[in-house]
Amino acid sequence: MDRVNARHRLGIWVLGVPAAAVVGFVLGGCGVATSGPAPIDSPYSASEPTDPAVSSAAPESSVIGASRTSDAAPPEFRDREPLPGCGDVVFEQGAFVWPADVVTCLNAAGGPDGPGAEVAVQGPTTEGDPIVTYYRVGAGIDGVEIFTDATQDRYGSGTWGYRTCADTAEFDEAGPLCERA
Repeated sequence: MDRVNARHRLGIWVLGVPAAAVVGFVLGGCGVATSGPAPIDSPYSASEPTDPAVSSAAPESSVIGASRTSDAAPPEFRDREPLPGCGDVVFEQGAFVWPADVVTCLNAAGGPDGPGAEVAVQGPTTEGDPIVTYYRVGAGIDGVEIFTDATQDRYGSGTWGYRTCADTAEFDEAGPLCERA
């Protein structure tokens, strides 16, 4: 009986290790991690808030970096007034909780008398194509100014967009409140 139980236990252990590895690998992509300036291709990252004079923006080789320097960007985006950065955020499919430090940065910088700030957010479409959205707040902006780069969306418009959310410049863990009003 002990040999049978030992083989049974060994079989469970041998099968359990690969099964645990597969489950860990599959669920590993669901985690949320934050760090200082991080590779934009990580499942989720947020760089630290930045001073516009000392930017820790995404490298040009990243999706956000390429978007920032895109020739397809409209003049309104390319010629916009520089604002301090609240970091760059990259969301993985299904993980759309904004980092608390980014929310705090935007809320402190918004409003009619706020010093202003901008954050770049990359999120996937249902098919996994990246869309980059820039949220801007501060003095001279009524609520939230939003530029969207959908040029890499194979099934969408494939263009840049612009809109504003008037009246409120507040954010929470789900993003700008004005988009839910």
